Parts: sequence; structure tokens; C-alpha cells
Amino acid sequence: MRDLLEQTVRYLEALSDAAMDASPSTDASFVAEFVDALRECAEAVKTAREDLIDTGRPINPVYSHPGDEDTREELASRLTAHLFAE
Repeated sequence: MRDLLEQTVRYLEALSDAAMDASPSTDASFVAEFVDALRECAEAVKTAREDLIDTGRPINPVYSHPGDEDTREELASRLTAHLFAE
């Protein structure tokens, strides 16, 4: 079972991949900034999670969701299909 912070990282990374894959080339600079911001958030959450683990503080588990075992690419593909489909 994943913890809440780990799950957050997974979704932030997959959302950044999905946004990049689905972006129109006409607005690439905005999308690139958005993707960079999402990836920075994912890194910040990873760091916070590691800090909590190092201090021995508990991290809240998350209940299972469909797709919990999806790879980053599979999750990004699902997000693209649901969020950016025409």
C-alpha cells in the first residue's frame, strides 16, 4: 500500500507527462512552465516524504485505487485520455 505522499508524487509526475504529451505546439512555452512547476512540486513532496521517514514520523497510507500498480507511463496515458480527450 502506498502512502499519501508517494501517491501524490505519482500523480504529479503523471500529470506533468500527460500535459506535455497533450499540449498543442502553439502554446508550448506555457505548457513547459506548467510541466516544470508540476515536476518541482513532485520533487518537493519527495523531499518532504524522505524527511518525514528520516525523523520517524508516520505517513498516512492511502487506500487502494484502480491503477495503483500502473507505471508512470500508463498513468499518464490514462490521464491524457480522461483530461485532454476532445
